[in-house]
Amino acid sequence: MFGFLGLAGCATEPVSLTDAGRISVETVSSDAARVWWVDVLESRRGIQVTGEVIRRADWPADRPGHVDIEVRLPEGGMYRMQNVDMEPVITPGGGSRRLAFRVDLAVQPPMVGSVWVIHHARGADHPRAV
Repeated sequence: MFGFLGLAGCATEPVSLTDAGRISVETVSSDAARVWWVDVLESRRGIQVTGEVIRRADWPADRPGHVDIEVRLPEGGMYRMQNVDMEPVITPGGGSRRLAFRVDLAVQPPMVGSVWVIHHARGADHPRAV
């Protein structure tokens, strides 16, 4: 019985399209925060983009900003863009500067060449993707 449960759990584990080399990820940080990590997972409806941002210690916690998720075609052109709010990551002792984001997009992996994650801080200049 336990072997069956373990096998069923593994079968539903999401596939990282980033680790598999099927989708590349580019990040653009702002003066207020750094995009720390990003992963693109295969989902039933398309892809899920998940990751974390770390804000600077001197940047106010009440102004985390947002991230833009840009899905680009294999040829490099823009396919879709989505603004995503971030949520604080709760850590023991509090005071965390980490912010998490996650979004599900109805985009099929073969159409995606790369995913760009661009942090925009509220009250600061917006960085530009190249």
